[in-house]
Amino acid sequence: MENATKLEHDSEVDSEFNPDNPDFDSEISGIPNSENVSPPLKTPNKGSSKGSFTKKEQQTIFRAITMMSQIAFTVIACVAVGLVAGMFLDRWLGTAPWLLIVFLLLGIISAFKAMIDVAKKF
Repeated sequence: MENATKLEHDSEVDSEFNPDNPDFDSEISGIPNSENVSPPLKTPNKGSSKGSFTKKEQQTIFRAITMMSQIAFTVIACVAVGLVAGMFLDRWLGTAPWLLIVFLLLGIISAFKAMIDVAKKF
């Protein structure tokens, strides 16, 4: 008797989650189906075979990517130089860990300054 009840319950669950239902995917994943999704912000140019962006838009995108990568490398370099200089001076002068902390903080401050300078150029 228990199996019969279980089968009835399973059939009710199966009927609730019918894959033929258009909202089936959105119910499971929480992602709305294609009818409820707003159109993309940028649509491809109709006559263009090169891509969906104009030359000016491509230049703006490449400029932004270049700026972000420049900021990343600058931040890493500033912090690394401060770290290495502090470690070297601490070993040479025997002041561990004080010069390491000072130069590391100077590296972080210079990284923020460089980041602001690069962002102002954009």
